[in-house]
Amino acid sequence: MDRLLTRADRLLDRTVRFRLSIGRRSMHPFRACGLAGLTLSTALTMTLAAMRHLSPWTTMAITVIAATTFVLLTLLTRMITGREVLVYYHHEIAIMLTVTALLHALNKPVLAYLDITLVGLGLLLACGRMAACSSAAATGARLVTVSPTALSG
Repeated sequence: MDRLLTRADRLLDRTVRFRLSIGRRSMHPFRACGLAGLTLSTALTMTLAAMRHLSPWTTMAITVIAATTFVLLTLLTRMITGREVLVYYHHEIAIMLTVTALLHALNKPVLAYLDITLVGLGLLLACGRMAACSSAAATGARLVTVSPTALSG
């Protein structure tokens, strides 16, 4: 079983150790997945806002506030702990609080916009999980190791 896991690790290492190249620029898969997630979630929230007859300008403001909150919380965490740690729920709570404050300040319907914001965050989370898998595999870390005896109960 261990030989099988070692072979799978080697195969995955060769598969995911790449850099995405666009023209002369290249980037790590973690960053590429993050940018793809931001792009896809922005497109999704804009589409949902249009379907629910919500303001596209408010939706874009929410996107900017959410991205800014994400970056600032990451920097603050790095300053406090000395290392970069991304915990999804910390970011989700911070984003929901800042978006709620923005919506109150703009006198917009909070729940309608929070609905589409959470859906967008869910898509961003999915891309973030792919990024984490690519990053872990690229560094040689095992994501899950399950003992066959643990499965037999």
